[in-house]
Amino acid sequence: SSGSENQQSHLINGLIGHEPLSGDALVRRIHSLALTLMVLLSAPALASGQSLVERLCGRCHAVAEEAQSPNAEAPLFREVATRWPPEVLAEALAEGIAVGHPDMPRFEFSPSQIDDVISYFEALV
Repeated sequence: SSGSENQQSHLINGLIGHEPLSGDALVRRIHSLALTLMVLLSAPALASGQSLVERLCGRCHAVAEEAQSPNAEAPLFREVATRWPPEVLAEALAEGIAVGHPDMPRFEFSPSQIDDVISYFEALV
């Protein structure tokens, strides 16, 4: 469909530009393109991770940036995201979190679910 192709072409031309670049301008353009690509590629994982934590964790934890935890003993996810590095959280999710607040059930996550949850935690930082 040519309408869709025109939109894609316009987006690419807007990101890449028409003028040759060098030096700092080229570095800035490459950095901008890399950030745009990261956002576009992480969007599905981020949405899936958010949906997963809302469904499995939201009854106890504050999963939104501004929310308070329904269970006072359950830490806010925005605090968990800043307190623990992503690789530590990923390992805990892979092994099944055995510590936490007293009412916390044990969850088992697939590798793709772990990636999605980590994408969500990274977005909270």
